[in-house]
Amino acid sequence: MRLHTASIVLLFLAAPIAHALDTEINRRSFQDVKTFQILVEPLPPKVEQAGLTASTIQTDVETKLRQAGIKIADPKAETLVLLYVSVQFWEDSPVALWPYTISVEVLQDVLVARDTSILVTYSPTWSTHMIGGVQPARVRDLRGAIKDQVDKFINAYRAVDPRK
Repeated sequence: MRLHTASIVLLFLAAPIAHALDTEINRRSFQDVKTFQILVEPLPPKVEQAGLTASTIQTDVETKLRQAGIKIADPKAETLVLLYVSVQFWEDSPVALWPYTISVEVLQDVLVARDTSILVTYSPTWSTHMIGGVQPARVRDLRGAIKDQVDKFINAYRAVDPRK
């Protein structure tokens, strides 16, 4: 039974699957945002030892945003809008691949419509997600997939105001 389950997981992970919360309304949520603070979730030591590090992801994201003309807030500045990047792994997979998820989200404070005295901090207002599987020896190749997800954010941000 375990081999059967592993085979299904392997087939499922053979091709990455993407999903996004990217509608006109979601995009409008960052219409007047001028700067973003970038937060990259730490990676497990096993992944960093295999060649993908949170600091490399941070640098890649900052570079992509700067090239697109999107301003990055100082990490110490009090910023209400985060571009949150998370790469999660299941390193103890029963198959030869590490299943992963890549998430890029815009997180910001949101007022609840039914009661505007309720403020929800750092709520996702735009996001893109991708799942797949990678061989541990090729984990650093995920940098390209992460950059692709950041490109989706950049395109969404520019769609709100093409002059950005």
